[in-house]
Amino acid sequence: DEACAVCKSDMLIKGDEADNIRQGDTFTQDGFEKEQFDYILANLPLNGAIQQLAARKLFHRLCS
Repeated sequence: DEACAVCKSDMLIKGDEADNIRQGDTFTQDGFEKEQFDYILANLPLNGAIQQLAARKLFHRLCS
């Protein structure tokens, strides 16, 4: 999935570990079934078209 690759690439570029990034729909598939968390962080809702364009530009820049 392109979004997962972009996310992992962004984390690696920033020097963070990308091992805990799971591909899939977190509403229907729990990527961390054996873990328990006290809070959730999420992105503010933005225009989806703007996010898609930014993700595509980053993907092409990293993969070209």
